[in-house]
Amino acid sequence: MPNKGQKPGKGTYMCTECGAEQTLRKDTDVLEQCGCEGMEFKKKGERKQTVGSAKK
Repeated sequence: MPNKGQKPGKGTYMCTECGAEQTLRKDTDVLEQCGCEGMEFKKKGERKQTVGSAKK
């Protein structure tokens, strides 16, 4: 899961605390800290992998 200050690549990222979105347009763009002070983000459209759900 990307954190503030990282460059996770192009895409839209949602704060795991409040759901606010940040869109990074370049691979060199940096995730900023969310207004709610959240620091962890999830790429929009990515599913959370649960134990046992990985393909074999």
